[in-house]
Amino acid sequence: KISPRASPKLKRKGKKDDRDAPQSPRSFDQQTASEYQEELMSLLRTQQREIAELRQNQMELMQRLADHLDAVQSSLMGHIERVIDTQQEQERIPSGKANQSLSDSQPWVWGSH
Repeated sequence: KISPRASPKLKRKGKKDDRDAPQSPRSFDQQTASEYQEELMSLLRTQQREIAELRQNQMELMQRLADHLDAVQSSLMGHIERVIDTQQEQERIPSGKANQSLSDSQPWVWGSH
């Protein structure tokens, strides 16, 4: 009994089959690498375009946010100014009424008749 592993014919046949392949492993690897490189470059260009678009969108959103914050700040400042003005007017009115009632009562109290 002879083991198939020990057969020189099988070993030679295996090597011959490799040589009979339509492309050698080296040329197949180069072609595959070239295809992968082209695909990767295409993906890279696509991602670079997407990043540029995202940066542009980010800048536009930041500008819109800054404009909105300016508007909110302006609105708040206007509201605060109105509140302060209203408070100052309310503080003046009672003292003005007190002065008016005091001056109204003076002729009665001091009587200049």
